[in-house]
Amino acid sequence: MKTIKDHIDIILSSFHSKRDLDEAVFCVCSFAELVDYKSVGGDQSQKRKLLIASEIKNIQSVTIRDYFTKLVKANEMWLFEPSHFADFNSALKNIASETSVIDLKIAVDLKDDDIQEIADYFSAKQQHKVILNISVDKSLIGGAIIKKDNYIMDFSLKNKLSTLSTQWKKSIKTSKDNE
Repeated sequence: MKTIKDHIDIILSSFHSKRDLDEAVFCVCSFAELVDYKSVGGDQSQKRKLLIASEIKNIQSVTIRDYFTKLVKANEMWLFEPSHFADFNSALKNIASETSVIDLKIAVDLKDDDIQEIADYFSAKQQHKVILNISVDKSLIGGAIIKKDNYIMDFSLKNKLSTLSTQWKKSIKTSKDNE
């Protein structure tokens, strides 16, 4: 059986922007109120499952809606019990508040496994969850540009070639001036 952390890790791996994560947290908070209200201890489990399934359809976050739908279809209902869902909601809020976003501009498309590996690397370095906001810019030629907050690190070949070109032009101008 998956733990609350397992569920959160699966959900977080689907997000590539802080906005999507914030929307998911809002949807889970709203849904938590419904689950707490609708899941009365004396309810039959099948009746509770139908109520939850009907409420899931109203969730705005596609990631959360799809994930919860999979849980209901697989009959993994323990997460929707009020005490478990409250823990899930709290854990998701905490992780979301600690999560930062790193913009990564790259020259080529990456496989999902590579994206996850890069996200895990940055998460380990930052010591908290990191969401990668990836964009592809074919003009980079190669490498990447990493941006976090006000810091930009340019590892692209375009930047290096531009720098070399500028130095070369200065060198030519200097040599002409010395003639």
